[in-house]
This record gives sequence, C-alpha cells and structure tokens, in this order.
Amino acid sequence: METGPTKKQHSWNELYATPKNIQQFQDQLEEKLISRQMGLRHPTIDQLSAQTTENSLELRLDKLTKSITTSEIPSDEELSAFFESEKEEYRGASTITLQQVVYTIAARGGGSISAAQEALSLSAKVVPKGDKAPLPAHFTHISSLQLDETLGKAASLAIINLARYSRELPCWEGPITSVYGAHLICVKQFALGEIPPFSEVRMQVLNDWRYQTASKKSLR
Repeated sequence: METGPTKKQHSWNELYATPKNIQQFQDQLEEKLISRQMGLRHPTIDQLSAQTTENSLELRLDKLTKSITTSEIPSDEELSAFFESEKEEYRGASTITLQQVVYTIAARGGGSISAAQEALSLSAKVVPKGDKAPLPAHFTHISSLQLDETLGKAASLAIINLARYSRELPCWEGPITSVYGAHLICVKQFALGEIPPFSEVRMQVLNDWRYQTASKKSLR
C-alpha cells in the first residue's frame, strides 16, 4: 500500500527540483545544509530587532548598575562639562537604508579587497555585482545596532561614518571589510541618531562620572 509523501519529503520537493543524478542530489543536499546553518547564524531583520532591543536594554542596565565606589557629587559645571566631552556615548541609534554587494573571502580568499576596488573603479559605468553571500543585498531603515549584529561593529561603524561624514549620500563607496569579505555600499537614506538633552540623561551621566572618577583613583 502506497502512502503519501512525508512532511520532510514534501518540504524538500517544494524547495528543490527532483535531482537528475547523484551529483545534483549531493549539490542540493549541500545547499540545503548550508542554508540551514546560515539561517541559524544570520537571523532575520525581525529577529535582529528583538535581539538588539534586548541587548540595548542589557547594556543600559549594566551601565546603570556598575559598582560605584565613590559618593562624590560633582558641581553642575563639572557634570555638564563631562556630558559635553562624552556626549557621543549618549547618542541614539542611527537608521540607514542601503544596498550592498560583497566580494567574499569564501569565493576569492585574499583577493576580495582587490576585486572590490576594481569593481568600484568601474562603478560609474557598470553596477557592481559581487558574489553570492549569506547577507541581504538591501537593508531598509535598519538601525546601527542591527547593523552591528549583522556585519560586526567595525564594519557597521565604518558604514555609519561613511554616511555621516560624506557631503552627499555615498554610492558606490568602499571597500569596507567584514568577516564576510569586502563590501561596496550604496546609501539610499540616512538619519543620524540624536543626542538627548542633558536633563533627560542627567542621572546616567552622574553614574558614568562617578564610575570614571572611581576608576581613575583606583589606578593611582
């Protein structure tokens, strides 16, 4: 008695055509396994949003609950000056919409940067294509925290600074390197995170001032 396809078989048939030979079957199997592994390593934007919200709250809590070993109270002038010197630390997350292509280490090894540089030199005439990579080609209104989670902090910071300090939205620019390879970036929209008024973060600034003051004294 014949039975219908199992759920697993049904899933395979939906994703892949029936293999014509052993080699094609092996290729499909390898692709499926890699896809599954990449899915675990590289969560969706919605998952990243939840993760970065949680991480942001954890970082804030950690900052607020550092072991403070001084009860000193700075003057208003001292605290205000500290805030001005450290205000970038209190800036909110930036948001960015961009297109990217990646010249991967997996495909090109140590030649990924030179390949990206060559493509960049031709980008006025030919749109860069890059290599197949386990990354989205487009990010829409992604926060700088989410970009950190996806590309790593160094690459994310380089992209944010590229957008922030360019006179106009950069397209195409790079290469910017990450663990994946060399990225060329085309920024479509960018909004720099705002620094909140001193009055809104006064208690956090006081906590940070005390922590820094205590740390300096412990080094003497």
